[in-house]
Amino acid sequence: MTCDAFDRPVLKRRAEPTYLEETLSARRRKELRRLERRLAEQLGAPLRVVDRCDHAAVRDDFVRLEASGWKGRAGTAIASSDAHRRCFDETSAAFAEAGRLQLLALEGGGRTVAMQWNLLAADAIFCLKVAYDEELASCSPGTQLEVSAIEAFHRRADINWIDSCTTPDNELINRLWPDRRTYRLGRRHAEERGRSLGARGCSLGGCAPRPAATPRRLSPRRRL
Repeated sequence: MTCDAFDRPVLKRRAEPTYLEETLSARRRKELRRLERRLAEQLGAPLRVVDRCDHAAVRDDFVRLEASGWKGRAGTAIASSDAHRRCFDETSAAFAEAGRLQLLALEGGGRTVAMQWNLLAADAIFCLKVAYDEELASCSPGTQLEVSAIEAFHRRADINWIDSCTTPDNELINRLWPDRRTYRLGRRHAEERGRSLGARGCSLGGCAPRPAATPRRLSPRRRL
């Protein structure tokens, strides 16, 4: 069978949290800190990242936040398709019940400015969807959440790597994440993947792990 091969960003655990130091210059890291302070000033409160996986109502907040931006205008948001919304709701419920849903929210002053919808399998996190408040785009809330998500990943000793689930040419993730993993798809799968790309470069169901496919207890280590 003819296969398509491509590399996409992944993040492997380090002994120390040196991820951004490996990919960003000191000047760029300083600029991100400046934007973080500016965002907190606009919100009138410090920023914090919270995992809202146990709050079913927050899933609706994610759908609304995504639909409010360019993905809604382009018709690629979850809310743009009844089938995608059902898939999102069913997948979220199943993974939440299995303890394998991660719904990160960047918040400040009672306002959510960016969110990530991620699924866990074995010792990995699969980052499937991201949304941010475009009214605050000048402060890069989406990038701020990506940086905070890296920090949250390092604090979890049970997770050894993250799959970006993005397209190989995603400029932001390629710049932030230092590692790569090669994937090979059969021609038919590759064509279907190209037709069903989601917000972060993957279909809702195509690359998501199944909660029943892995034991509830996360394995201690997995090599890439």
